[in-house]
Amino acid sequence: MKGKLTQQPWFWAGLGSLIALLVLGVGFGLAWWTRPATGGVQMPTLVVPTTPLTPRASATAAPPTATHPPEAPTPTPTFTPSPTPEPLCGGPPEMRILVVGGRNGPQENSDLVRIVVVDFTKPEVRVVPIPRDLIVELPPEFVQRTGYGSPVKLASVNLVGGPFMVANAQRGDGAVLVARVLAQNLGVTTDHYVAIGALLVDNFINAIGGITIYIPTEIDDPDNNAYFKPGYQTLDGHDAVLFARIRKDVGDLGRIERQTVVAKAVLQKILSPSILPQIPDLVNYFFNVRYDLITDLTPEDLSKFYCLAQHLSTEDIIFYSVPKDMLTLDVRPVYVGPAQIYASVLVWDQTFVDWVHQALNGEVRPGE
Repeated sequence: MKGKLTQQPWFWAGLGSLIALLVLGVGFGLAWWTRPATGGVQMPTLVVPTTPLTPRASATAAPPTATHPPEAPTPTPTFTPSPTPEPLCGGPPEMRILVVGGRNGPQENSDLVRIVVVDFTKPEVRVVPIPRDLIVELPPEFVQRTGYGSPVKLASVNLVGGPFMVANAQRGDGAVLVARVLAQNLGVTTDHYVAIGALLVDNFINAIGGITIYIPTEIDDPDNNAYFKPGYQTLDGHDAVLFARIRKDVGDLGRIERQTVVAKAVLQKILSPSILPQIPDLVNYFFNVRYDLITDLTPEDLSKFYCLAQHLSTEDIIFYSVPKDMLTLDVRPVYVGPAQIYASVLVWDQTFVDWVHQALNGEVRPGE
């Protein structure tokens, strides 16, 4: 028993909606049970390169250790492992969904990149951010086919792989290219994707009556015509998206934290009894705004998320923050299509790669 809250019938309905919203695969009752619900291309099977990954910056090598005579081996104790629990709701042990948030529409530069791990065994949901300013390499096959340059910022991959820059590209190809880049550079594979536009987030927050967040210090960004007073603020969709975009004072990693603040505030609002009855109509409406939402998730997948929600509490939805000491800010040449520019990027090494895998696997908790 996880408290009186979980005894309320509206809690489970709202949490089910939350799981769908986290992966933005909202809406049920569609006729094509096992086909992508918004017409996005299907995620291919991703393969991690067999050659060792080459981080953009190498971690400091450990000093050589002295050689000692071998010691007698210590007997290894034998034990009987506990049986692995069966996944709930007919799901796989886990499902990894790449979430890409376009600057305006779902096929533009990404201001948001997250991997949502839906764990059907523990059960829990883990939301792991991948900074948009990471410097990464494009797949060699894509570079050869398009003539575009590499390396790039992760933020531009969704745009570079989509219909705005590639002839005959289909809906979702940009997000699929992001998934391929993450597999090639970080060794991270995902099963599905969701691409959203900021306009959808803006309109959804307006539809639920805005959100309330706490702003610890004054934010003044004249370049984006943005000003926020410190303290508790109730924001409409426009201001919430604006708040989540500002990075002038905190950089890309600080903006990730602001995006998480907005996500948690949306969670709190949609679980409130006053909003909950509206959720089915709202999600069905926004699910059909095809311009602002592209996914290869199927209604069958969504039904499993809804079922899993009945086994979760809000504490089982875990938002991670990127450890700032694992990345280095630098200015380097990157490409956007065929054009080379110098830009601020985040340089990573094996330490960051290891943390990403540990967070995705639930082996560390936020702050560790």
